[in-house]
Amino acid sequence: MRDKVCFGVFGLALMLTLGNAGAAAAKLPSPATVPAVDDSAWQYRVQPADTLTGLTDAYLQDSANWRELQRLNKVADPLKLVPGSTLRMPLRLLRREASVAQVVFTQGAVSLVRPPAEAATPLVAGTTVQTGDRLRTGEQGSVSLRFVDGSRLLIAPGSEVSIEQLLVYGRSALPAMKLRLNRGSADSKVEKQPSRPADYELKTPSLNLGVRGTEFRVQVSDDGQATRAQVLEGVVAAVLAGASVPVEAGARRTPVEAGARRTPVEAGAPTTPVEAGFGVATLPGQPGLQGGKLPAAPDLGSVPPLLDRIPLTLAWSAQAGVQAWRAQVFAAGDFERLLLDSRSSSSSPKASWGATAELADLPDGRYTLRVRAIDALGLEGLASDWPFTLKARPEPPFNRAPPANAVVYGDTLDLAWTRPANALKFRLQVASTADFAAPQLDQSDLVGTETRITLPPGVHHYRLASIAKGDDLGPFGDPQKVTMRPIPPTPALQAPELSDKELNFRWAAAAGAARYQLQFASDAAFKQLLAEPSTDLPLLALPRPAPGIYYLRVRSVDADGHAGPFGSAQQIEIPRSQWPWLLVPAALLLLAL
Repeated sequence: MRDKVCFGVFGLALMLTLGNAGAAAAKLPSPATVPAVDDSAWQYRVQPADTLTGLTDAYLQDSANWRELQRLNKVADPLKLVPGSTLRMPLRLLRREASVAQVVFTQGAVSLVRPPAEAATPLVAGTTVQTGDRLRTGEQGSVSLRFVDGSRLLIAPGSEVSIEQLLVYGRSALPAMKLRLNRGSADSKVEKQPSRPADYELKTPSLNLGVRGTEFRVQVSDDGQATRAQVLEGVVAAVLAGASVPVEAGARRTPVEAGARRTPVEAGAPTTPVEAGFGVATLPGQPGLQGGKLPAAPDLGSVPPLLDRIPLTLAWSAQAGVQAWRAQVFAAGDFERLLLDSRSSSSSPKASWGATAELADLPDGRYTLRVRAIDALGLEGLASDWPFTLKARPEPPFNRAPPANAVVYGDTLDLAWTRPANALKFRLQVASTADFAAPQLDQSDLVGTETRITLPPGVHHYRLASIAKGDDLGPFGDPQKVTMRPIPPTPALQAPELSDKELNFRWAAAAGAARYQLQFASDAAFKQLLAEPSTDLPLLALPRPAPGIYYLRVRSVDADGHAGPFGSAQQIEIPRSQWPWLLVPAALLLLAL
């Protein structure tokens, strides 16, 4: 019994439980939609000057096998072949030669382990990988491989792939590829061949997948206990690991129907055909395959086409039945160049790449966002792609002064900010509205990192942008709000009134004053304060002080507790009482009597 998945022809199908959370059940196409072909032979198209013996020498393992080739194809004269006709060459007779795959792109931490060495070495674009190699990607690391027939494999961050076999059949350039995804995720796009599909098998710890020319994705949990596969194009033959059996050409297969009861796959059970738009999963504690229709592609219309912030934060429309999301950023239109990868743990339609290391190599430019929903089985749905442009540099400066939402008294505002790398000068905008539709000030020649501007009372908004060499204007930073208020006016003191017991003060009420603060001191510098009372009325009475010279001043305080300047100090002289001197003549008169 052979240990490979039979490609192209599928036996009796496993009955799957279809439908993801909230999605309607669907029926897979009937068997007639995937006609049986004999994948055990290569269909070679005869070229001018071809002979049967010449082809045998070029392609078969044993040159003596030309007679079997003649008998199989009913060739009358081995030296006279009809150009354009087709010869069937059994794969068992074809010469097999070692092949390689080329690394076309790497991002982040990517390493290669090549036996017999156990140490990992960095992997770079242009490297060739061969049978026995193991490829590993770190956090935000990715690698793209291209095989001899043009088939491609994209290995996502946090993954490990083993190259178990890379062969070609003689000079046909038709590859026989066997890969193993030990953990993480990988996207495969297998090119269709004009004469025969390529042999392409991808194994996981719990599931083996054999494909015709097709496009599919596979994810394996870190512990290897769960595997999920989704088919985007063509058909994939899925069988539980250890249960693969050959299926002869023309064997009949049963369609998977909606609501069909799931039956575990035992050793020796047939493969399960999974067609485009569907997925299957092996889950811990659940025997057999789970499966269903893939979630619909999300709507990315709310994602802005221009992004000017690092870190990147992207949001899109919510979708019913979604348990999580997978979001990826590629070079513009190039899905071999995976730059960022994020898998959310909630149904919130949002992705964020915040770590500086993740974005250090993501320059301004054009990119493509790819997003797909994840259902209750963990199957990743159909993807939506959205082009966007990143223009985040030169980065805007950070505000240093005034503090956020500051309240400034007077008509003078002092601004201060940082200087980002490559910033030669700055652009400052000030507006009365947060949308900056009609700026009161728009200045682009600020060389330093401080300036002073004059503003009327009211609420104002300001923002700053950096300008690099060549007048390269970066995005504006976050707008800041400041409230300008007039300085509380200084009250005008009236002449104090002195009585036998009190010293009374009065002043004119000041507009906007909530209360008033007085200072009463025995020195003109007000360092020896005798009293510092407050009142909400424009008058105040103090007990009559001892004779001497005193100083008084007053200021207004608004409702927010901001005090205006003190007015000019007034000097007050408290005279000695006249009554003791009036008693002297009376005492002399009494002595004369």
